[in-house]
Amino acid sequence: MALSNYIPLGWNRKTALLVVLAASFLALYPCLGNGFTNWDDGTYLLDNPWVLSLESGNFVRIFSSLHQGLYKPLVFVTFALEHYFFGFNPFVYHAVNLAFHLANCALVFLLVERLSASWSAAFVTALLFGIHPMHVESVAWVSERKDMLYSFFFLLSAWLYLRYRDKGSAPAYWGAVAAYLLSLLSKPFGIALPALLFLFDWLQRRPVDKKFWTDKIPFMALGICFTGAAYFTVKLSGVLFSRQASLLEKAQLLSYSFLFYVAKAFWPSGLSVIYPYPLKNAHPASYTYGPLLLAAWFVAVAYLCRGRRLALFGMLFFMLTLMPGLQWLPAAPSLAMDHYSYIPYIGLFMAVAVPVLDWLKAAAPFWPRVAAVVFSAAVLALGFSARGRCAVWQDGCALWSDMLAKHQQPIAYVNRAACLIERGEHAAALPDLERAIELNADYHLAYSNRALVFAAFGDQGKALADMRRSVALAPKVGSLRFRLGMFLLERGQAEEA
Repeated sequence: MALSNYIPLGWNRKTALLVVLAASFLALYPCLGNGFTNWDDGTYLLDNPWVLSLESGNFVRIFSSLHQGLYKPLVFVTFALEHYFFGFNPFVYHAVNLAFHLANCALVFLLVERLSASWSAAFVTALLFGIHPMHVESVAWVSERKDMLYSFFFLLSAWLYLRYRDKGSAPAYWGAVAAYLLSLLSKPFGIALPALLFLFDWLQRRPVDKKFWTDKIPFMALGICFTGAAYFTVKLSGVLFSRQASLLEKAQLLSYSFLFYVAKAFWPSGLSVIYPYPLKNAHPASYTYGPLLLAAWFVAVAYLCRGRRLALFGMLFFMLTLMPGLQWLPAAPSLAMDHYSYIPYIGLFMAVAVPVLDWLKAAAPFWPRVAAVVFSAAVLALGFSARGRCAVWQDGCALWSDMLAKHQQPIAYVNRAACLIERGEHAAALPDLERAIELNADYHLAYSNRALVFAAFGDQGKALADMRRSVALAPKVGSLRFRLGMFLLERGQAEEA
């Protein structure tokens, strides 16, 4: 179904693409002035021996090892190259992330244009993708290089596959397979791509012949291998967060998380690095009745998308690509993460943009003008909100202070205290650690960090007591035992150390 190409000022597709890139850059370029945070940037980059040199031994370790239970060697190859040429200059790492984001914006434009036969639909979708505040986390967080890389190759693979189906090009086909492999080597999160390829064929009404099935086999094989391996390695690695829940509670959690992403797409307020799980016996109604609300949402989508193939495609794209980001396996102390919306929102934005533009084609001239004003206002609001989120990721102290303004959780107090300790502001860190222990008396990191504060104050007795308490709470954490050993050595207790 061809849509009208109504865009004010008589732009052409090249101008529209340039506007998308310029607007996305203006919304997110403040990230270039940010530093690193103490949320994974240490384990991924600053304290990671794999990235310190380009020696062959390092590459062997990168390609033969797991990191936090997952296989993502391509991320560390990029970090190693950047460190070799630029050291730990944060500007470079942020600039590379932003460059990948702009490349992803261009790929979204090209992909949606090919699917919808409308560069106006591509313009709206790619612009919202580029400036949406929920996508700032993927760009501003250095450790989310994995999101930038996986998304770039995921989108490139999808675009090359469409080119292959349109042109019958063998190089495009094998390029799509290679790009999918690179996506999985960046982050094994692209399980939805093989299903999307079937969805592409359905959208374009391709015949269900032998090729319909056989040309998906390499993609399915790669997806099954990487996803199956990731499932087992994550479970065995010990990085999952233990959370006991009944079947009903799991259904409530999954429904609430799904609807969270839908709501934040249209009203991205109250964004945070972590969204705590609702307290037991204090669930909001939207959590308690989550499964019913989700069922109502599906009914509404089915009704609104009836007879609208492109809109239904967009919604299915959104749902398929969001599935891996829901809390099937709790890999973070959060019921949702902003960066899980990065790819899925393409489908959601497309599902909204396509029917609206189609309606404007036949509407009276008054309505396109109103739509242009409303859309421009929304773009400005989203752009300024995105710039505000960039400032939140300036450093660890800013990041956790932002979270504490919305959610007073022990993890935020402990991480802000760690940032303050790194700055040498031990007196400022102590109240945060006291508050964390008040909220959770069994939080081992609060005690180990408070031990550093007491040691800086010269109170070795309290420091040693806190370190013993920390190790008792988390006896399998080797770094805590090492720190306790160092405390004991400083006190001359070498045998125990």
